[in-house]
Amino acid sequence: MSNYKLHINNLVIEGELGNYSNNFAIVDIDKNDNLKEIIISDYGPSNDYVSYFYCYDGQNIIKMGQTEGLFEYGIKIDGMGKLSARTRSKILQTWFFDKYYTLSKEHKLIEVPQDIYITNYDVFVKRPIKLLKNRGNSDDYFILNEGQRMTIVGTDDKEWCLVETKTGERGWFAVDEFSIIRNEGLDAYKIFGGLCYAD
Repeated sequence: MSNYKLHINNLVIEGELGNYSNNFAIVDIDKNDNLKEIIISDYGPSNDYVSYFYCYDGQNIIKMGQTEGLFEYGIKIDGMGKLSARTRSKILQTWFFDKYYTLSKEHKLIEVPQDIYITNYDVFVKRPIKLLKNRGNSDDYFILNEGQRMTIVGTDDKEWCLVETKTGERGWFAVDEFSIIRNEGLDAYKIFGGLCYAD
């Protein structure tokens, strides 16, 4: 770990980084508010990217919050008060999706929760699995059989994943304890081929 100091005029704010990227960026999240923002990015351990956001309101340095991603990779700013950040999922495997943020009245980052985060990850079925047509309705389902290919097109990043078959049919499965397929009692890698597990 290493410390850094951000100096603006006669003000100083300190922070801590795991693997400093040696760069920072001055950006404009909202072109209508007459403020610029500073992003300090950290490569983190095992490329677990994180970025810290600050701004100066003329009197104080405001610590706005943090996101995953780097300012040069994974963070997209629209200039209208919104941004997205490439974020590592908390379930199933090592994969990423965009989280979305907006600004509060106090100029802090606020995450905008999504019911489903969009993904696009191709896998194939190693053993039959039941997919629900609707989350929570276990009576309405279809079966995917060994050898079939599908795309994981979304997740709530809590328990549910949404898949689409090659014929366009969509279904859901849930996981417990990161990657145990609910009602199957098996780890996801035993049911789906092509998953990624990286530290």
